[in-house]
Amino acid sequence: MNLRQETEALVRDLVGCASIVGTAGEADLARQVFGYFANLAYFKAHPQQLILQPTTGDDHLRFNVIALVKGEAVRQSDTLLLLGHLDTVGVEDYHKLADLAFQPDELKEQIETANLPDAVTAEIRADNWLLGRGILDMKSGLAAQMLSVKQAAENAAAFPGNLLFLAECDEEDNSHGVLSALPLLEELCREYDLTLQGAINADYTAPRYPNDPSRYLYYGTVGKQLPAFYVVGKETHVGDPFGGLDPNFLAAHLVEQISYQPDFCDIAQNELTTPPVTLKQTDFKPFYTVQTNISSLVYFNLAVHHWSPETILNRMCTAAESSFQAALQTLQSRYDVYCSQSGLPQQKLPWQPRVLTYKAMVESAALLHGETFLSALRRYAVELTQTPKDLREYNTAMVQFVWQWQQDQRPAIVVFFGSVYYPSIQLDRERPRDNRLIQAVEAAVLESSELLQPYHLEKRFFYPYISDASFLSLADSASALSAYTDNYPAYMEKQRTNFDLIGRLSMPVVNIGAYGKDAHQYLERIDADYSFGVTPVLIQKTIQSFFQQAKQ
Repeated sequence: MNLRQETEALVRDLVGCASIVGTAGEADLARQVFGYFANLAYFKAHPQQLILQPTTGDDHLRFNVIALVKGEAVRQSDTLLLLGHLDTVGVEDYHKLADLAFQPDELKEQIETANLPDAVTAEIRADNWLLGRGILDMKSGLAAQMLSVKQAAENAAAFPGNLLFLAECDEEDNSHGVLSALPLLEELCREYDLTLQGAINADYTAPRYPNDPSRYLYYGTVGKQLPAFYVVGKETHVGDPFGGLDPNFLAAHLVEQISYQPDFCDIAQNELTTPPVTLKQTDFKPFYTVQTNISSLVYFNLAVHHWSPETILNRMCTAAESSFQAALQTLQSRYDVYCSQSGLPQQKLPWQPRVLTYKAMVESAALLHGETFLSALRRYAVELTQTPKDLREYNTAMVQFVWQWQQDQRPAIVVFFGSVYYPSIQLDRERPRDNRLIQAVEAAVLESSELLQPYHLEKRFFYPYISDASFLSLADSASALSAYTDNYPAYMEKQRTNFDLIGRLSMPVVNIGAYGKDAHQYLERIDADYSFGVTPVLIQKTIQSFFQQAKQ
């Protein structure tokens, strides 16, 4: 088989394993990938360089696969990391076709008859488009990485550098995989005298807008925060609505202020992040009554190019303040109209804008209650880890606990961070390591000009879809990071990112991925000609060019 055929065969094998995040399938695929490498002569001769690593501090049994190929042509420490993930999102969106989600051919036969837009139907019926859960995100890219390791392993005597491969689990949820792998990667670097000079991620690429003709390479990656707002109102009977303050009314103004708002797009390298959008909005009323809600929650996905956690926290507090003020102005205006129409005496409602951070709440409670509060908080943080709450639920429960210790119970918006922080990575040609990796990609593109002739290839600085490549480099200062850790409740017990370790390992990252459409949707599909015929070639040629530069 040629490289294209080998890639397609491997992709089909990988897609056939239902490795949905949080299920036993994640571990199954890790064992499958481990077995693939274990059958290669190189790893039979060097079994200690192939590792099936269980994650740490995890609620699930799942694994990373780590493989190291040490080239023998030139003894050197320079090492490239290849990064990919094993897991997929779920298949609920396939509805009655869920059983076919991991069977590309059978799925295609069924979807071809669906009532879809003409352009989509044409792609689905074309031979060069394949469907399936995970085929785009990101098993086609993972296969290309695996074949790059295989190529290096089979030619280790002539290979002029070192390749370190990481297939991680849990990328689609809480990043347990990569965060568990980082300490082991550092240990392997010490043991085998490796210097991580760069990384190639192979996560998926897609059109940036309708009818976008381009294919994309990325020099760096977007970051992500999850700013969250715990909104406390004042309950009242529905027969006296103006006697209280509905937290959902306040939350609605937060959504109006922040969601889809270009003012919260972060600009760097003349590239704009996508605007924030809600990922959850809810209240905490467990059953129906005619009492209004006491509290509610809303959190947003916020993409980051260069804003620090400190900048984000300040901007979110400002947004909370202005949305609170706007909500109260609207409420007062409506109350005035109601009083006028009802013949009631007009008066000013008692509410005032009040915005707190989680850190400020903790400090206030500690000042008032001392060690009694701090001991109770530590106990609760530990007890909460024994519950099945996910990370967002855990953080919210911690905020609710601290709120109960507040002396001032007037309505307020509490700002905190609800999930793991994904740092952005921005490459700079003025930095020698960054430039070396960029030049390797550009040399690979130049060498593949005939192969790329049918495509318009664009190079951009920030991979836009959020990936665990974010954990391979860190530019934030300690003070900027403290704005995150001090306002991230899970940092006390449940989840701590080792930012010092990321800082020590920091390396430039590029993304060379498969191309397709509708990731995380039931029409998830790939352009097989590009994903099988171009992506593996570009990755392998980038690797070759990267190490050839060291010999010059």
